[in-house]
Amino acid sequence: MKRVEVYLSDEQYEKWKQKAESEGMSVSSFVKKAVESAFSNGFVGKKDEMIAKLEERVSDLEYELDLVMFALDKVDNALKKLNRGEKLELNDFVYSTDEGK
Repeated sequence: MKRVEVYLSDEQYEKWKQKAESEGMSVSSFVKKAVESAFSNGFVGKKDEMIAKLEERVSDLEYELDLVMFALDKVDNALKKLNRGEKLELNDFVYSTDEGK
């Protein structure tokens, strides 16, 4: 059986030790389990790929947020119009890519 040494700060060791104890295992077993889990879940060696996926997801969420904010603005404007006693028109709710330019 091979042995690997890991150098940790006192704070890191205590954190790992507490986590290991909470799971009813030794620090060595906890580290082995954590490393094996990282390998089997694809977290090791795929940092760039994971970052690219996360950046893509952030971009998608930003786009969705823009759409939601646009819709909220349309609803807000429609409510203001109604409060002024004005009639709503179809144009009050139509999405146009030219808006905001």
